[in-house]
Amino acid sequence: SWARRGIGRSIMAVCEQAIIAAGFRAVDIVATLSGEPLYASFGYAVIERYEIGLTSGLSLPVVRMAKRLEA
Repeated sequence: SWARRGIGRSIMAVCEQAIIAAGFRAVDIVATLSGEPLYASFGYAVIERYEIGLTSGLSLPVVRMAKRLEA
């Protein structure tokens, strides 16, 4: 019931402000596939897709994304 209420968007905006304030100008993240649309809406670009092996023998598909930040 908390989906699509802007919570993730608010958290991302605050995180990006803190990243800029700390002097960084670029961000690389590894996202789950369910998080990819949120990051894409913030301008993150897909760099690569791969899977992370889990101890259970299963794997978790992820996507590495990057973005340059403006001060």
